Amino acid sequence: YLRELGSNSADFMCCYMPVLFRGIRFENGNPIIRDSYGIERGVGGLYLDTISYTCETIEDVKNYRFPNLSSPVCYASIRLYRLANPDAAVFTWIPGVQDWSQSIMKMENLYMWLVEYPLVMEQYFRKMAEHTLEIIRGSMSAGATVVVIGDDYGTQNSMLMSKKMWERFIFPCLKMQCGKIHQRGGIAMLHSCGHVTPLLDRFVDAGVDILHPFQQSAGNDLAAAKAE
Repeated sequence: YLRELGSNSADFMCCYMPVLFRGIRFENGNPIIRDSYGIERGVGGLYLDTISYTCETIEDVKNYRFPNLSSPVCYASIRLYRLANPDAAVFTWIPGVQDWSQSIMKMENLYMWLVEYPLVMEQYFRKMAEHTLEIIRGSMSAGATVVVIGDDYGTQNSMLMSKKMWERFIFPCLKMQCGKIHQRGGIAMLHSCGHVTPLLDRFVDAGVDILHPFQQSAGNDLAAAKAE
């Protein structure tokens, strides 16, 4: 569709998602999909909303193992498109460690456990970031040129955690992801909705090349950001 509009890009938002879907069942006529992360999702409007979480306790977090997405089969759609369109800019998406975790564990548990079990959560985020490096490698080997890290950090008027906490738990992961993308010659794009102005300097430090979007409705001042 983007190409038909005249763009030179193609967006593979979740190129590996069909591989992730491990089963589907129906409750009262509604589909319930289980994926390779152990998450059960139901149709909730625009998104597949989590209805059953993989990590219900902090022990689940300690013992959690991310799925193996190293097979080239996961990225076949990118490879086929690249062969047919050698000059296109191909975008692919990877999970952001903060946002995706809100599907693996309940939101209230995620942010409380950052306070109660910081070392456990720090290790968990690192494992997740290392898991996404596998997706970066597979996507870019198949022909992706821009990797989008989907990680919403803000609400409409504030961040979901303090900048100090974000710098401890999330920044090292974002920097790791951007570093891997650049190592393979790609462009690192961060998709982060909401209020993110306090983090702009750290996005630069992490190696983010493109920030999308920049919601002025969420208290982000575009003119001030450009000046800075």
